Amino acid sequence: MTGSNATDDWQMIDEVLYNPSAANVPFKMGQTAATTSYSYYSDIECIKLNSNNENDFASPRAYIADGKGWNQSLANITTSGQIENTGFTLQSGHWKVNDEDGFNKNLTCVSNGLATRPSNQVYGTWEFDFKRTTDTDVDYIGFISDRIGATVEPIGYHLLVTDYGATQDTVALRRSTGVGATLLFVGEAGIITSGEWYKFRITRDASGVFKIYMKGATDADYVLLTASGGSNPVTDNTYTTCAHINLDLDTGNIRNFRFIPYIE
Repeated sequence: MTGSNATDDWQMIDEVLYNPSAANVPFKMGQTAATTSYSYYSDIECIKLNSNNENDFASPRAYIADGKGWNQSLANITTSGQIENTGFTLQSGHWKVNDEDGFNKNLTCVSNGLATRPSNQVYGTWEFDFKRTTDTDVDYIGFISDRIGATVEPIGYHLLVTDYGATQDTVALRRSTGVGATLLFVGEAGIITSGEWYKFRITRDASGVFKIYMKGATDADYVLLTASGGSNPVTDNTYTTCAHINLDLDTGNIRNFRFIPYIE
């Protein structure tokens, strides 16, 4: 802050002036001094630091939604447009907001669908709960995607929830090229059981190191998953832009989103 009365002490700001009719005149904040006149200050810069001591106004915005404030769907939503007030847009398939117990809600893909929302987060933490419906489903959670699209269409990264032999479901981290895909990490067979909720946490630091964690109903905390293919952690810096989150599900339920642009 600059001005004739600028000090390091707390000061009461009780007036904000801005003259839109004058060219090149910034807004001014007025502070009542000891006399009856006002002292005006300009050249004011406001920043907000997140818990990682980063400028949060310059960082990608976080997306946090536990679903409690979502509107319940009275019927399946089958046409394009907003899926209630979730912020997700239906691109294909049948979706709804399902009321679990009168208080908690989840976003449900009833049948082979794609739902999307804007995002520009490429580093940080992605957390969500997911419940797989059947052993034969293949579900793609595109947490870093450069465009709206299903399966391999977007360039970016998926968390893949899929079968690994009969009733041997697992999760994987997959890099999509737009026309094909590469598995960077594959979890052990049988770590997922259809019909049960699991909590997932994905982190990626500024050097491109991904870590995939999971927490089941009986786990005290998140566990770094053991790799049966690839590695965990795994480093990949192929893609560093994002425009959308793509939920490309056969069927399934997803809730408790917490996407933040830093690692806690």
